[in-house]
Amino acid sequence: MRAGILEIASLYDFEPGNLLNAESRGNSNETFDFMRSGECFILRISPPDQDFRALSRNMSYLAEHFSLGSPVVEPVPSRSGNLVEEVVAADGSRYCVTVTRKAPGISHDYLSADSLNEEVFRNIGRNLAIFHNNSQKLGYSSRGFPDLLDGDNCFNVRNFSKCADDHVIGRYGEYRRMYAERAVPGDNFGVVHSDIHFDNIIVDLSSNRVTFCDFDDMCKGLFVVDLTMVVFDLGVIMQCERKTEVVRNLAGAIVDSYNQTSTRERIYLSEVEEFLKLLELSLFIRYYDFYTRSSPLQGWLQIFYEGREERILSDAPFLTWK
Repeated sequence: MRAGILEIASLYDFEPGNLLNAESRGNSNETFDFMRSGECFILRISPPDQDFRALSRNMSYLAEHFSLGSPVVEPVPSRSGNLVEEVVAADGSRYCVTVTRKAPGISHDYLSADSLNEEVFRNIGRNLAIFHNNSQKLGYSSRGFPDLLDGDNCFNVRNFSKCADDHVIGRYGEYRRMYAERAVPGDNFGVVHSDIHFDNIIVDLSSNRVTFCDFDDMCKGLFVVDLTMVVFDLGVIMQCERKTEVVRNLAGAIVDSYNQTSTRERIYLSEVEEFLKLLELSLFIRYYDFYTRSSPLQGWLQIFYEGREERILSDAPFLTWK
């Protein structure tokens, strides 16, 4: 049963009957749309194990970003003025509830060569630079965000027990150490999204406007990791002829536009490529149990794991396809 839906409706001033199931985001959240005063909002109910303080920190930081003009979804407070509400269900379970204003557009879990025009990819780069520019303005020292390699995110493996391949684990350790050596506070270091993939990028096809969403995994790290995630997902979900050429050209457009908008030291595509292997190995290990036990794999995991083990064992560069 939905967690305290009548209480939630009262907190956010909408009719319970107007609540509609929305496309699922994340692995464990319930997500809904509702209308209020002619506007559409996204309501998300997090599971009982959600850290209320961490979510409150993230939503407050997101609100600061929005106030600075960052291209992010707008957090919406409850009638009590809170960006996160805790609701108790009939069985005593406690749930965290957040609301954001629905941004115009759609997200993508699959791309072909003509799904999006090049200007959209350039806008992704520009908007990511704006987000990082504002992250630098807001700072991180007193925010309480974990470091990338300590947080719960796609770059950080916490459980190696389900992956028996010592070579893969060893290679992951090498790239992890490489990142740790470079991740020192400086010009291109601050609070990052760490999960900017195309399902968390809302694109308004009529205007090429780009909005970022789903900020659960924010942490401290090198800004290059957000570029890495975008390029990585592009390389997984893009299905087209001459894939190497298409993806490299679009990745170049993203990074070039990023650098044109960034107020900091330039980031090169070669730097992104180094961290692509860290992310590839991390995700391979993280979901290895699904890979070996689920038949057939579906969705993103099916695309990701197709031929992935052979590519990893041969140390093939991520941005190269036959």
